[in-house]
Amino acid sequence: MRARLHGVLVWTHRWLGLTVGVIFTIISISGSLLLFQSQFFEWAHGELIPDRLSARVSSIDQWVRNARGAVPHLRGPIAIWAPHVEHNLTRAGMLVFDGQQPGGLGHMGFAGVLVAPETGAVLGVIDIDRSPAYAPLFLHRDLWAGTVGRAVSGLIAIGSLVLLVLGIYLWWPGSAQIARKLWPRPMRRTLARARPLHDWVGIWAFPLLVVLTATGLYLVRPTWLAPVLTIAAGPKQSSEAHAVACGAPIGFDEAIARATSLVPGGEWKAIYPAGGPQRWEIAFATHGDEAMHRETHVVADLSCGAVRVDATPGTRSRREATEMWLIGLHDGTAFGAAGPVIVSLTGLLPLVLTWSGVRMWLRRRGLSRVRASRALIS
Repeated sequence: MRARLHGVLVWTHRWLGLTVGVIFTIISISGSLLLFQSQFFEWAHGELIPDRLSARVSSIDQWVRNARGAVPHLRGPIAIWAPHVEHNLTRAGMLVFDGQQPGGLGHMGFAGVLVAPETGAVLGVIDIDRSPAYAPLFLHRDLWAGTVGRAVSGLIAIGSLVLLVLGIYLWWPGSAQIARKLWPRPMRRTLARARPLHDWVGIWAFPLLVVLTATGLYLVRPTWLAPVLTIAAGPKQSSEAHAVACGAPIGFDEAIARATSLVPGGEWKAIYPAGGPQRWEIAFATHGDEAMHRETHVVADLSCGAVRVDATPGTRSRREATEMWLIGLHDGTAFGAAGPVIVSLTGLLPLVLTWSGVRMWLRRRGLSRVRASRALIS
């Protein structure tokens, strides 16, 4: 019975690897390419950004006026990004608008307006869905298939987690052999043969691959993990109303000035709508730290000039902090400056596992044919 169960698990691991594992490898490699997102953007749209572009940000109000004038038929902005931040790796400011015909690789209907940081002059308009600069991102997120692709990516993530756990179970040796399996000698023989290479890379890559796969599942299908997060970190908490003195209307520039005074050492990186026609959430990175879970968020109501701190790393709810940690673990920012590089290199390891697994499968098929031929001859 035990031998039969072992055979079933081996068969399941093999065929998950040859099917789900191949798509998982494509998703992982595309994730590794995101380390070079700025180079992709420079290749696709570098002609829009002058070589000598001042990085000084003067007036966000001017950004918004000019950008709206460039795309009057679209809604927004739905995001305003400072130069050199996570979602905008260019030297220009970027404002994202909604309302284009969805299609291309992104299926979102978004347009990005690039502006000169100092003058607010419009440098160009990018169709984000159809821009080759975002092709690796959309392949990684939803396999270039929109909502359906996200569901498929979620299923691939679940299948990959099963694949990884089965691999560890099948590899697990007796306690006396664990050290020898973890550090095999000589290493050159391990790296030169498919099965030892598959085992060795698999066991050492297992922790990081599980983290990246589980966090990726959360990013593409957050509702699937919502019950788990509720048990682990508590329910989502609605934003509480705070009594803040209202006065005369203000613009973005005044809102950012007031918000900056509330966040010592902070530098604004992004502005998003916050549930009202004139309510905006301003995200601040503190002391140059780009990790999302260490951001401070300030809410500004432009209609009456009310500006208040909404969440800091110390006041954020456990659920919200957990969700931000999951994002930081997936993109590597939670690991510090070297994190994105570590994540990018880890994304290449499924290629090694798939290649060595296919080699093992082909060798097994070849041996089966040899045995069958010998049986016929005898």
